[in-house]
This record gives sequence, structure tokens and C-alpha cells, in this order.
Amino acid sequence: MTYGSKTPDPGGYTYGGYSKMIVCDRNFVLRVPENLDLAGAAPLLCAGITTYSPLKHWGVKAGQTVGIIGLGG
Repeated sequence: MTYGSKTPDPGGYTYGGYSKMIVCDRNFVLRVPENLDLAGAAPLLCAGITTYSPLKHWGVKAGQTVGIIGLGG
């Protein structure tokens, strides 16, 4: 319901993304330091953590072989 969905406000629709606000659990939020380039940080937070998290969870060590398949946009 991110794109083209009705919102509770009269006549409101979503136009994609979360440009104004998003509500989420604080355990899943982090503050990007002001001196860090957002364009450089974005890949780390999206594909980077998506890839890193399962590697960490399953205890993958240096020298092991893994396969990563990316789907989505």
C-alpha cells in the first residue's frame, strides 16, 4: 500500500516512499550521522544489511562459500 493507496485523510493517496513520515519500532531505526554522505550510506543500509544479517546469523566465516540472489527493486 505504498503506491496509489487511499489514506485516512480526505482525498488522500500515497505517492510512493515515505517522504513525510513513517511509524516503526525504534529497535529498527538508526540515526545516520550528519557527516555521512546519504548516497554512500543507502546501499549499506539496504542491500548491505540484507546481505550481512543472514551471514552473521548463520556464522559464516572467511573462506566459506555462499550464494546470494537478489530479487526486488
